[in-house]
Amino acid sequence: MRFSPIPSASLTAFILVFSIGTVPVQSQIKTVELTISGSPEPVPSLAYRLLHNHAELKPGDAAPIYLRINALMSPERMKDLKNHPKNWFDRPIDATTYSEVRDYVKSWASQLQQIEFGAARRDCSWNYTLEEQRENAFEILLPDAQQSRQWMVVLNLKARAEIYEERYEEAAKTIRTSIAFGRHVGQGPFSVNGLFGFSMLGYNCIVLEEWVSKPDSPNLYWALTALPRPLLSMRTVVEQELILPKLLLPEMVVGPEPLTVAEWDARLVRLHNRIIALRDNPAFGKEPEIAERSKKPLEDYREWILPEARKFAESHPKMKFQSDSQLIVTYIWQRYQELYDHLFKSYYLPLAVSDPFHREAMRNLFKTSKGPLWFLYPMLGNVEGMYSSEAHLERRIAILRIIEALRLHLQTSSKLPETLAELKIVPIPADPWTDRAFDYEVSGDVVSLGNFKEKNGYNFIYKIKVKKD
Repeated sequence: MRFSPIPSASLTAFILVFSIGTVPVQSQIKTVELTISGSPEPVPSLAYRLLHNHAELKPGDAAPIYLRINALMSPERMKDLKNHPKNWFDRPIDATTYSEVRDYVKSWASQLQQIEFGAARRDCSWNYTLEEQRENAFEILLPDAQQSRQWMVVLNLKARAEIYEERYEEAAKTIRTSIAFGRHVGQGPFSVNGLFGFSMLGYNCIVLEEWVSKPDSPNLYWALTALPRPLLSMRTVVEQELILPKLLLPEMVVGPEPLTVAEWDARLVRLHNRIIALRDNPAFGKEPEIAERSKKPLEDYREWILPEARKFAESHPKMKFQSDSQLIVTYIWQRYQELYDHLFKSYYLPLAVSDPFHREAMRNLFKTSKGPLWFLYPMLGNVEGMYSSEAHLERRIAILRIIEALRLHLQTSSKLPETLAELKIVPIPADPWTDRAFDYEVSGDVVSLGNFKEKNGYNFIYKIKVKKD
């Protein structure tokens, strides 16, 4: 299967959902219902670590270990890996499903052990041929990322079965392997790596929700607190993603060297040909009107872009242009740098204060999708998917920490507190996306916890009850 580091049509749709302020967004609320009981702090506090102690990692590269597993698989086994685990993941593991899940997981014992070996390595370098294929980066194949996500399903089935059996030390070890594996996948150089990594780590959150709702399960407050923040950083991927236009459209880069009128004309011809090639790539989803207009020859493209380019020239009177070709290429280059700069600088701010800057940058970027610079949006816009995914994962882990704090509270109280302010037994994290306290409401014997009062974006609401004796 071919995956592109540039958004596919489906990935572009994902980006649009989270581009607050650029397109209409409907609030999406994920509801999770949990029944919890009191759970004391384990001794030692980090007895159930959810990620390896860095000092204990083994030197070496994890990627060859992961890739070796897939290389030794038969097509029939790969098909089974792809299709079978999904039959169980959305169902509870109980007496009717446990033995079948256990036997299925055991059938992959050798492969899961190899993943465990890889997860304990200090480094993971996927060695994609980005430098060699810089002008055709969207043709680099990424089947390893997709297959890794399938292995994550099996890993988490194993952890769920261990939680069902109340073998918590083994379950913590499996989750530890799973989180390290997801981080390794997510640290690849492309946005697709990052988004697969977030998807994989999202599976871990589902497993942890089962853990905290299991009666008498060990408390994970400090284990969750010890996880790195952010759990999966997209900084390196963002830095790579934002230079993709320069790799794919090298003719748009305007350097200090002087060019003749003929050379500018030739450069614009080559640049336009590359833009046409992008239009023909299925990874670039476009509105029908833009798709139809982008088929036009160079003369029509010049007519389309020149009004914008001339406005740019009027606002930069000190810049002199020998020809319309020079003006068009320079305008594309300057507009790319401006959009790049706005997206980049907002990403370097802490999440809670970066959001207004990021939304404004996305609004400006979205405007290009309607005009002659349409090709910049699907390339640069993928940063929004990574930004949102990082924030959602951080938010979910923070909520899990609060749930574990509630379980600590229930050690000395028969009911949940009326407000989060009453929960003083351990530090309570704020919502990392807003830096405000999470929403918390009590209605009868149910507590609602999350960020459910927000009107836009992807929101969480946990409906929590106390287990009755």
